[in-house]
Amino acid sequence: MAKETLGYMKLEWTCPRCNSRNPGPQKTCLSCGAPQPEDVAFHLPERQELLQDENEINQAKKGADIHCPYCGARNPADAASCAQCGGSLEEGTRRHSGNVVGAFAAQPASQGVLCANCGAANEVQALKCVSCGAPLPRRLERTAEAMPKRNAKIGWLIGAALLILLSVCVAIIVLAFRTEGIEARVKESYWQSTLIVESLQPVKHSDWREEIPPEADILRCEPKVHHVQEEAVANANKVCGTPYTVDTGGGYAEVVQDCVYEVLMDYCEYEVMEWRAVEKLTQRGQDLPVVYALFNPAADQRIGERTASYVCIFDSSKGEFLYTTTDENLYRQCTPQSQWLLHVNSFGQIVSIERK
Repeated sequence: MAKETLGYMKLEWTCPRCNSRNPGPQKTCLSCGAPQPEDVAFHLPERQELLQDENEINQAKKGADIHCPYCGARNPADAASCAQCGGSLEEGTRRHSGNVVGAFAAQPASQGVLCANCGAANEVQALKCVSCGAPLPRRLERTAEAMPKRNAKIGWLIGAALLILLSVCVAIIVLAFRTEGIEARVKESYWQSTLIVESLQPVKHSDWREEIPPEADILRCEPKVHHVQEEAVANANKVCGTPYTVDTGGGYAEVVQDCVYEVLMDYCEYEVMEWRAVEKLTQRGQDLPVVYALFNPAADQRIGERTASYVCIFDSSKGEFLYTTTDENLYRQCTPQSQWLLHVNSFGQIVSIERK
């Protein structure tokens, strides 16, 4: 998919020493002054807003910050020497970047946050309580206990239902393959032939315009999605997924969305003349060879498929059985009163036969 940048936004990080939230680019904790640890994870702020200041946008585009190899201080991506100790950053370690932080939501989940320390109301994007100065935790931490838990009973019922269904399927397969040998004699046998008469008929089909035969009559067309591609072209619908944030490694996130282009083409209904079965003529007999019905086709008709099947009817102590085959040699053996062993499954169907 093609990635499209919507802009940049500021992330946050939580101080491991005092649990205060800080703006992503902030190098030291605003509450206790502790430096941002090298392995600290950035997270989404309560209010997600795209940056408007050009200087800050340019800073976000520079990429991952560098940690000083001497004092560990964090420096901007384009810095050559450490702002804290003055050491060269040539051997410094760039912060990891490229992780998806989460979905981008332009509006906050709610309009305010109550301080757990004094109960005062605060703006949703506030890092500290306006009344007592206590740090305000992340929303995910406040609502984690309220997340619904999966109902274990429902999972158990689904598992039991699947087990029962599997057992039924296995039982059906076992019954279908289990056979019983039944002695029987041939009561009657005959062959049956079928001749199909075809005629040219107008037939409707649907396909992409470029796939329609030239001799066809196009009835109607409408634009439909032919395929999806990443490149923008004329006559295509742009479809984008939910915007999400990618950590740039400098306390900022790039807000991107994955987009594709649905290319539209004409999908048409058309009519073309085709040979279609219009009549079925059958013959029945006992003596070989098999013969077919006589037919003289008209100018717009022709003789289509010809098939033959052979039927053996058996008498046994368990009733009458009918067996149909396309094997002429087997039919030749089905002479009246001949003795056979029938292999019959649990559903009363003949699986195979053999002459005794």
